[in-house]
Amino acid sequence: MLTQISQLIWEKKYKTEKESSIEETFARVAKAIANNKQQEGKFFEIMSSFKFIPGGRILAYAGRGNEKATLSNCYVMTDPEDSMDGIMKSLHECALTMKAGGGIGLNFSNLRPAGDYVRGTDSQSSGPVSFMQMWNSMSRTIAGVGHRKGAMMAVMNIDHPDIEKFIEAKRNNTAQTPVLEMFNISVAITDDFIQAVVEDQNWDLKFNDKVYKTIRARELWHMIVENNWAKAEPGVIFIDRVNRKNNLWYCEKISATNPCGEQPLPPNGACTLGAINLTQFVVNQFSENATINTHNLAQTVAIAVEFLDNTVDKNYYPLDTQKTEAQSKRRIGLGIMGLGSTLAMMGVKYNSEEALKIIDIIMSTIQTTAYLTSVKIAKEKGAFPLFDKEKYLFGNPESFAANLSPEIKREIQKYGIRNGCLLTVAPTGSISQLAN
Repeated sequence: MLTQISQLIWEKKYKTEKESSIEETFARVAKAIANNKQQEGKFFEIMSSFKFIPGGRILAYAGRGNEKATLSNCYVMTDPEDSMDGIMKSLHECALTMKAGGGIGLNFSNLRPAGDYVRGTDSQSSGPVSFMQMWNSMSRTIAGVGHRKGAMMAVMNIDHPDIEKFIEAKRNNTAQTPVLEMFNISVAITDDFIQAVVEDQNWDLKFNDKVYKTIRARELWHMIVENNWAKAEPGVIFIDRVNRKNNLWYCEKISATNPCGEQPLPPNGACTLGAINLTQFVVNQFSENATINTHNLAQTVAIAVEFLDNTVDKNYYPLDTQKTEAQSKRRIGLGIMGLGSTLAMMGVKYNSEEALKIIDIIMSTIQTTAYLTSVKIAKEKGAFPLFDKEKYLFGNPESFAANLSPEIKREIQKYGIRNGCLLTVAPTGSISQLAN
């Protein structure tokens, strides 16, 4: 049974003309993603019980017959090269990706600063913030499949000469006079910059090793904070930490995230998303005996990993480079929804020590089950093609994989792992409401 708002969301965003109930939607998706009848049954059960809801692109387009609709919510594009051909190539690839329904992110730091000399045309560059207007217009003009609203993330490195322009690019944005309204913007922050802020040092703004300006690091930091307070933008990405923590540090470098910021991805990277609905695993809701059924949670997680791994192969990728990237690393993003509601059902305050203990139980169950399930799939189908046992587990002591439990690491050593990355806590707006 759907609530009124859930019914409306299903009708507007996910149902086909032929479907008369949400169960028929789930049946369509289960059949499209499954490789056999047994999988189809398992996939249908975890969706129809609202224990697991796939990402919106999967729910909307899997099994629908639209061959050029992507099942990935989010992509990161190759950083545009500093030439007109490079810029137009990037814009074209972004347009194709957004037309297929994928949100995009990209880093504009390769583009020379405003006022810089352009030898080929004997002119001056208008700078990356100016070129972002082309993407903004493209996103406003091109409707994705199903008339999906365009979503983009622009990133600029903290040492780019135009970083001040970038930080203040949306300061005057209003509903009446929109500025770069199709973009979220974030600054890529390095460890060196944070150290310069802490020690109140100067900070060089440079391009191709040429220093254009020197500014107090704290002045730049205050500019970010003040603009964020005023307009909620820019956000920040601690990019060095992202790359150190990345399981796949040895075969990719990340410089941007998807539009909502939860998924740092390499150039041409995509992520297949889905969320576990935690409210469905509370036993004895709203009583003193409320608890989490971790056994049931683990069973659902295992099936969800199987579902998302299948989706990597079932997906339509707008660019061949995106397909190669996805299938060589088999990245998936299993997350959660309903954490606040779950704690309320258990009579636990959100900001309490007890809440942290419950969250630890939930997330450790999800982590352990997801990784061991990926190992189990690797036994049958093989590890992701770019898997390197020594580098993945031991090459970088700060990576997420290097800090897994000894049990999980032993299993990965023996059999490999199917998916390079597995867990992502993504926003779940409409699919949370869909799940009542």
